Amino acid sequence: VVTVKNGIANLSKLKVGLCDGTATLNGKYSTEDIEKPSIDMTIDLANVDINKLANSFSTIDSLLPIAKSAQGLINLSLDVTADLDQEMSPILSTLNGKGSFKSNDVALKGSSFQQKLSTVLANNKYNEMSIKNCKISFTIEEGSIIVTPFTFDLFKKTATFSGWQGLDATLNYLLTIPVERTELASLISKAGISSNGWSQGADIPLGINISGSLTSPSLSPNLDEAKSAIIGEVKSQVEEKAKEVVTEAAAKVTEKAAEKAASALKNLFKK
Repeated sequence: VVTVKNGIANLSKLKVGLCDGTATLNGKYSTEDIEKPSIDMTIDLANVDINKLANSFSTIDSLLPIAKSAQGLINLSLDVTADLDQEMSPILSTLNGKGSFKSNDVALKGSSFQQKLSTVLANNKYNEMSIKNCKISFTIEEGSIIVTPFTFDLFKKTATFSGWQGLDATLNYLLTIPVERTELASLISKAGISSNGWSQGADIPLGINISGSLTSPSLSPNLDEAKSAIIGEVKSQVEEKAKEVVTEAAAKVTEKAAEKAASALKNLFKK
């Protein structure tokens, strides 16, 4: 149902086909101020092709340019308010709201972000990534996006992501990926930590700081969590070794005491 009254179009369960999926709109489009039209709307996208969406709407491309390098079906829910420009596009500085993003499988290939991630980790496998079981919640404040920390499956491992991006397209995100110790060795050695004592074992969490801008992201390793895990392991190994030494020493002392006592008893009985 669409009703129009006093310059306001109210939309109720307006459903349309969009990018191979469907879009359902509820809310209002207002022209009460003809110079500054606005929206206050809930938008639900179901089984929409993310690549077609990014290539069809400039707002999606502005907020998430990596979507043009993505393939897959997504579900997206948005509760937003915004003023519109003369081309009916949201003015980002007035965009506020919240939303959620869900997808069972999104493939990423060839984005500048991935190329830089492959360089940082010295592994070309990150040029082609399949992100599975992804559920994201976020808020929008005057065009800036704040992402609630979330987990997703990457190369059959659990990765985490959190942070924000500004209206000026600046980025401040942290991606944490479990990596094999052999992959981490060169980065750890550059940080001045010896690889002795921790080269074998389970994956180590490696943080990746994502800064720069949406169109030119900058990536750098964040070794805080990795160093903490490694130092903790080495400390545990040292403590365990110390316990072994103490136990062994105590056993030797006990053995000597027993030998001494036995010798004294023998001497006593001889007397």
